[in-house]
Amino acid sequence: MSSLAHLSEVAVEQVKLLSGRRGEKLRNAGIGSVADLLQHVPRRYIDRSRTERIATVPVGREVTIIGTVQKVSTRRPRRNLTITEAVVSDESARLTVVWFNQAFRGRQLSVGAEVALSGKVESFRGKLQMKSPDVDLMRSASESLVTGRVVPVYSSAGGLSSG
Repeated sequence: MSSLAHLSEVAVEQVKLLSGRRGEKLRNAGIGSVADLLQHVPRRYIDRSRTERIATVPVGREVTIIGTVQKVSTRRPRRNLTITEAVVSDESARLTVVWFNQAFRGRQLSVGAEVALSGKVESFRGKLQMKSPDVDLMRSASESLVTGRVVPVYSSAGGLSSG
C-alpha cells in the first residue's frame, strides 16, 4: 500500500501544466505542494445538470435553461464598454441575456441557435435577465462543456479564478 504523505514535498510547479504563471498564482493562493492542491476544496457547487423552463425560474438563483436565440445585438455606448444583448426563449417565456465587454458573444450566437445558459436570474425593469451567463451551443448534449454537470466553485485568491 502506497502513502501519499510525500506529496507535501512535491512542488505544485512540478505538475504538468502548472508551471510558470499558473504555479506562481497557486503559490500566491497558498497552494505550494501537490498535497495542498488536493486539499483545496470548492466552497460550493452549482448543479447544472437540471434545466428549468424560463417561466418558472426563481429570481436570484443560479439555473440552467435551454432555449432558442431570437435576437442578438452588440453596441458600444462608450469607448471602453461593449454590451452584447440576446433574447432567448423556450416554449414558456423569454429572457434577456447581457454580456459586458464580450463582443465575441455577438459573433458566437446566431438567431435560431439552440443554447444552454447557466447563470443567476435577475429581474431588471420588470423582465427576467441573466448577466454574463456561461453558454453552450447545443449541437448535441454530449458536447456540453459547462452545462449538464455539477460545477465546483472555488474562492478566488492569488489571481486564480474558478473558470
